[in-house]
Amino acid sequence: HQNAGRPAGRHLLQVARFQNLQLIQSIDNAILLFIQEHLRSGFVNAVMIFFSAIGTLGLIWIAAGIAMLITKKYRRTGIVLLVCLAATWVLNDLVIKTLIQRPRPYLSLHELSILVPRRNDFSFPSGHTSTSFACAFVMARMNGRRWAWVYIIAAMIALSRLFVGIHYPSDVLAGALFGTLSAAVISVLALRLPFFRKSDHKSEE
Repeated sequence: HQNAGRPAGRHLLQVARFQNLQLIQSIDNAILLFIQEHLRSGFVNAVMIFFSAIGTLGLIWIAAGIAMLITKKYRRTGIVLLVCLAATWVLNDLVIKTLIQRPRPYLSLHELSILVPRRNDFSFPSGHTSTSFACAFVMARMNGRRWAWVYIIAAMIALSRLFVGIHYPSDVLAGALFGTLSAAVISVLALRLPFFRKSDHKSEE
């Protein structure tokens, strides 16, 4: 009787998982269509396309990292930021996306119109969002609360991916969580390297 019950239990779990995924998918679709029908406008679209563009390939964060490398005060932050950016991008876009293989919203949600060119890669999690939140975490963690404003830029980049129709809301949410977790782990490991310990001793002297 116990052996007979195991397949039934597994089947129920599979059904529950499928129903949960369907629920998430329906919520994702509803939010994207709501944005398209009620929140898009000429000016808002232009702003969102701009934020989406500056997040492409992590351009804004690469520029910030390079700028920080030039200054002695923020050099450490710049190094950790660029390391976290590269590592997060590799894990998000080359590993997780390839494993999950979630299609882009416009491939299944035919009512959805997009504001930027189509992409050939997968959707989950959002790479723009994960790298943006990873870099925002590093900048705020290493330089104090006065740098918390960078989260506004990260949030706008994340939100822009919904507005332009390239990502589902769950892609963006997962990207924000993964980027933050990735940066938290990588920054802690990076700061334990001898290079950073030496720079700490120099600053104390």
